[in-house]
Amino acid sequence: MSKVITGVSVVVAVVALAVAVFALTSGGSDEPAPTKADRAAYTVAYVDELLRRYEDDGLDATIAYYNSQESVDGPWYGIIIDENGYTVGHPREEIRGRDPNLRVDATGYFYGDDLLGVDEDGGWVDYVFLNVATGTQQMKHTWAVKRDGLIFASGWYERYIAAPLSKSDPAAYTIAYVDEVLRRYEEDGLDATIAYYSSQESVDGPWYGFIIDENGYTVGHPREEIRGRDPNLRVDATGYFYGDDLLGVDEDGGWVSYVFLNPATGQEEMKHTWAVKRDGVLFGSGWYERYIGAPLGKSDPAAFTVAFVERAIDRYDREGREASFAYFDSGESEDGPWYVSVLEDGRIATHPTESLRGAEVAPLTDLNGYNFGPDLLAATEEGAWVTYVFRNRESGRDERKHSWVVRHDGLLFVSGWYERDY
Repeated sequence: MSKVITGVSVVVAVVALAVAVFALTSGGSDEPAPTKADRAAYTVAYVDELLRRYEDDGLDATIAYYNSQESVDGPWYGIIIDENGYTVGHPREEIRGRDPNLRVDATGYFYGDDLLGVDEDGGWVDYVFLNVATGTQQMKHTWAVKRDGLIFASGWYERYIAAPLSKSDPAAYTIAYVDEVLRRYEEDGLDATIAYYSSQESVDGPWYGFIIDENGYTVGHPREEIRGRDPNLRVDATGYFYGDDLLGVDEDGGWVSYVFLNPATGQEEMKHTWAVKRDGVLFGSGWYERYIGAPLGKSDPAAFTVAFVERAIDRYDREGREASFAYFDSGESEDGPWYVSVLEDGRIATHPTESLRGAEVAPLTDLNGYNFGPDLLAATEEGAWVTYVFRNRESGRDERKHSWVVRHDGLLFVSGWYERDY
């Protein structure tokens, strides 16, 4: 029996319409492939590709591919369920082989029966599931097709959280705020949306919407002095030109962190902005943390270090593991004594000093006998400072180093500053 969830009926209707349109315009026509802006049609196309692989390459090869990260396309990934209801294909290892009776979402809805009940024509099943891209439980719309007794599926998320949204989870609240901006745009059009988010009525504490046009100019913002600002002026108090990163996000959305004035406090603070591109226009909002103060520069080394690590995490999220790790290993990533090291599985995964890569972290001990490795490994997503004596690559001397460590996506991102008079 399908579960009806309040507020989803409109989405389901839109999904059904999108699928119908897709069915009429896709196979064998000259129509362009669906884009990620049409999430329902893109999902159907993703599952069609999954089925094509199965038919061309066989089950084992298809399972192997969709168990790999290579198959992941933003929030889209393939799911394969065998005749007994067990998941055999999924990029998250912990999902494979899971008891079918555990297909219960955060609202208590047992969606397993509906998922396994689809036929060869396919069907949509809606439930709340962990979106690993955001780390939050969100409403997922899954398109599933039965073929030879197997289920082949993929899905898309609307950033609806099962539990009531709370500002105590600022990242999730920000994503939901931007989703509301996008909803207004889709229902009311661009001009009306710009007008609303240029008004104080749209402001929710430190949250407000901004809209950037195809030429990079801010056209919607509650602060009049920001509207129409030259895109080349998107430089924060640390000298970071964040404009390219902000305009570089795509239809899947992305986070960009920079220092910006928080109108709620009147202070320059670290801002984490979630932005999504739609029809060439950028829609965004953000949340603030870790008071930075103004002006921020290397004369405030602790604040500069925090910002340096935040940017490293942004690069990792934006470029992926391989490209970002290569950058962190290179001299290009260094800014004077600042550089980023990434710790993974108890070892140093990236470091500009090649000889340190692969070293175990737990045994690390400084000249004073302080075993600081375990303290680095104990850092959480909230971040932590660890102070120890370490060789300053810039000066060539052993100096007291204050390292800021943040856990993100199972990795630890580290950078630090030195006391030169140690």
